[in-house]
Amino acid sequence: MVPPKKFISMRLKESFVETRSAKGISLRELLDILSKHYEKNSNHSEREGKKNLACPYQNLPDDERIALDHLKKLTAALNKLTPDNFYIQLLEIQDLVPANNYQLMKTFACLIVDKAVNEELYSILYARICHALQNIELTEVEEETVHDFGTLVLDECYGKFCYARSDIPWFSHEGRNEKERLELSTTEDRKRKLLVGIVRFLGDLFKTGMLDIRGIFQYIKKLEQNVNERSTGSLCKLLGRVGEELEAAIFQSELETDWCFTWERIASLSQRESLSLKQKALLLNLLNLRNNGWVSKFSTPLPRTSAEILLEEKEEADDVPTAERSQKLMNEIAIANDVISKEPTVIETEKQLLNLLKTNEDAHARIMQWELGNFKGRKTWLIYSLTRAVLRVSVEGNTINRITFSNHISLLKRYIISRQAEVACIYAVQYIVVNEMNNPKGLLEQMCDILHANDIVSYIAFLDWRENWSKNPVLEVKGRAEAHITLANFFMKLFWGSIKPSAKYTSIVKELNSFDLEHFVSMSKLPPEIGKRIKMEEEREKALLKKNIEDQNYCSNNILPLKTL
Repeated sequence: MVPPKKFISMRLKESFVETRSAKGISLRELLDILSKHYEKNSNHSEREGKKNLACPYQNLPDDERIALDHLKKLTAALNKLTPDNFYIQLLEIQDLVPANNYQLMKTFACLIVDKAVNEELYSILYARICHALQNIELTEVEEETVHDFGTLVLDECYGKFCYARSDIPWFSHEGRNEKERLELSTTEDRKRKLLVGIVRFLGDLFKTGMLDIRGIFQYIKKLEQNVNERSTGSLCKLLGRVGEELEAAIFQSELETDWCFTWERIASLSQRESLSLKQKALLLNLLNLRNNGWVSKFSTPLPRTSAEILLEEKEEADDVPTAERSQKLMNEIAIANDVISKEPTVIETEKQLLNLLKTNEDAHARIMQWELGNFKGRKTWLIYSLTRAVLRVSVEGNTINRITFSNHISLLKRYIISRQAEVACIYAVQYIVVNEMNNPKGLLEQMCDILHANDIVSYIAFLDWRENWSKNPVLEVKGRAEAHITLANFFMKLFWGSIKPSAKYTSIVKELNSFDLEHFVSMSKLPPEIGKRIKMEEEREKALLKKNIEDQNYCSNNILPLKTL
């Protein structure tokens, strides 16, 4: 159900006071609307279950049944989401997004925000989904409604944030019976969990670039204004999650003074006697985290891959003890992480190549001479080491020096002459950017853009790296799933760019054949974008054939007999 229009039109920049004035209602009336809406939504699942029991699926009207089917498919796609199948599920969700129906689009936005709030491990994946779909526009809109999916998501987050943060003064325990006090306590506990979940998701939206610096900073200021246990815990959660990235971005903006003032206030609050011990501990831990360069003592939990989920389910069924199961999983991950990065030949080769690149005097000729006379090992190891060495001399801070990198493009092209070499090159980029540099925002996509634009790595090689068609050993397991998620938009851009008619356009079937991949790829295992391209090419050929036949028929019917002289 769509919220009241009084609430839909609220935006992040608006305060309760501004909205109240614009709508001509009191603050209490506005908070009542907000509370009733979210209290009603908190029991949505229970109500829907009772409704379905009372009204069988077959008896629903056609439009409601179609809508229910649509939401079931979207929910199923979100439930199957894991780091290793992220792109596949993203394409499925993209095809299912109801861009022509405001009610369904709004419900889907609410669904994805609720899942992000309740599933901490997968919050970052849901944020990536929202970022990828943010520009999808509604084709049918009503007055006072938003016009794209990204705004719907941000509005839903803001509404939940306002509800969870608000302290309603007439919610007093005095003069209430035991049942009412229990209901109020339950409501407060629910709001606390909701606030923690929503700020965590907002932090992930900032990491993906969907929420800008000003947007996330406004949330920080609002949390800072409320000195209570709920807001303090959420503030520490948000800054602990995005503090490092936010601080680096703020120091390059005009918000630096406000940022410094925020930390002065946090330090002052941590010494306030009226605060509880829990609040003081949270604030002091946050200050220590910042002073230690944002290096946490505890590792951030990551979303589990399909293989990890299956392994856990299998061992639970076999009654394997939890400690033994965790140790086994850690051993498998440790073995997988050492596929190539710690290979002695690779380490020594990279060291030699890096020294030669830094000489700047006929570096390319020296490298070719050294390779012919000294290198003994697999060709993929050389490509992997060479790419890593080139990246080390080209990356400055969290950006790529395009001039330095362009000077080494000819060297990379000389050695990267096969699909297997191209895939090794991508694994090297994955290692440097994701594993060593902790995946700075935008750098991985920027690097892949440069490699593709300069014809160093082909579209098919990127797909082979992602899908491992050729069944070659995976050179780098660590960071692979995170790289797949980060490059979701890059793959979508590659796909849509690949189908545009141009001088470089070739049939996808011919591309597959040219890389000798047809015996690795069956139609049932094709990535969805390849299946789409094949279908589009078939339709294009049919349309062209039909047009040629119509042209021939037109010409034959309109040829006039030659006049005899």
